[in-house]
Amino acid sequence: EGPYEPRVIPDPDPASTGGEDIADEAPADSGVTGSRYRLADLAPGTRNVALHAARAISSVVVGEVSADARGLRVIDCAPRIDAARFDAARPKARREMLARGWCKVTGKGVGGGQVTGWIDGRFLQPMGAK
Repeated sequence: EGPYEPRVIPDPDPASTGGEDIADEAPADSGVTGSRYRLADLAPGTRNVALHAARAISSVVVGEVSADARGLRVIDCAPRIDAARFDAARPKARREMLARGWCKVTGKGVGGGQVTGWIDGRFLQPMGAK
């Protein structure tokens, strides 16, 4: 088993959120979407990391980011991460929250253009965090 074993995360149940989009409840500069990220805990020698069309390693690759990418922005995570809990958490707890699912990120792709896709959240580390 390596860092790329398949995982599929189901869509959040709208009934559990009252049918509302939780991501819209928090200000844009708070919670998981308020930070910028770098990649961490990659296999030694990893040069590029694939972004996927869906939350599964087996889904179509829509682009790649460099293993040393900085400034990635999270658009959403599944399962959703509560903004207030994320903001109040210490760096280690934030990483644990991210590691529970997949996050849709956007950033500079390997070819230089903007790329958006899903990545396993355990590879994301808020910039400035240890």
